[in-house]
Amino acid sequence: DIEKTNSLMTTMPVDSIDGRLMVEIHYYTPWQFCGLEKDETWGKMFYFWGQGFHSTTNTIRNATWGEESTVESYFQLMKNKFVNNGIPLILGEYGAIKRTALTGSDFTLHIASRQYWFQYVTNAARRYGMIPFCWDNGIFNRTTGAVVDQGTLDAIMLGAGTSVEEPSELSNHLNMQSEFTLHQNYPNPFNPSTVINYYLPAHKPAGQASQPVLSGVSRITLKIHDLLGREVATLVDEIKPPGNYKVEWNASEYSSGIYFCRLTINGFIQTRKMILFR
Repeated sequence: DIEKTNSLMTTMPVDSIDGRLMVEIHYYTPWQFCGLEKDETWGKMFYFWGQGFHSTTNTIRNATWGEESTVESYFQLMKNKFVNNGIPLILGEYGAIKRTALTGSDFTLHIASRQYWFQYVTNAARRYGMIPFCWDNGIFNRTTGAVVDQGTLDAIMLGAGTSVEEPSELSNHLNMQSEFTLHQNYPNPFNPSTVINYYLPAHKPAGQASQPVLSGVSRITLKIHDLLGREVATLVDEIKPPGNYKVEWNASEYSSGIYFCRLTINGFIQTRKMILFR
């Protein structure tokens, strides 16, 4: 708990070896959005979180506290206390439940809001010097390893992207996701080659002036990374016009395992997991 950690942890434990201690915190704020599963006397469940993601028809379910400014203020406390003093800081758990009982426009807005929460918190953790570890319940099938919630995974990866965005720009990424698309490779798992398709839009969405203009040509990179984040192959690095594209990756020289395909366009990133089975 960040507030209790800030007020109660006034000293670090003493270890016999210097420079080996670190701090772990968790983040499930506001709990009414992140975990509360029924209305309580002290508060109601929140379905919608974040600037631009409040409902105009189901207003009693909009978050009334714990939004972007709280993330900033809480994480600043931890940066001041630990990061600025050279103490490594891990955000060891964070997450928000998916409210699958919702339907229609409420469910659609909730999903977008939840993805924004994951993206914002992940990004803020990076900006304040923390290493984030998402509580991945519902994102992966833990038996097969298959991704079952690609939208949330994309939101996390965007929040943790190569370039750390300012908070005011974060919501644009979710809109951008619906415009340019990195499709899941096929086949997957594969041996020894697989095909990757991606789409570059022909226009800039109306009302999104801060997004990159894609009506002309754009610099595209499509790279493969291993499970440790190391770049192992560059499949595309060139200027391309809008359209649908396909590229094949022959991985005959690589060992079995999990790899990540990352498409970058004008600073926007999408990622897909691939499994090479030899």
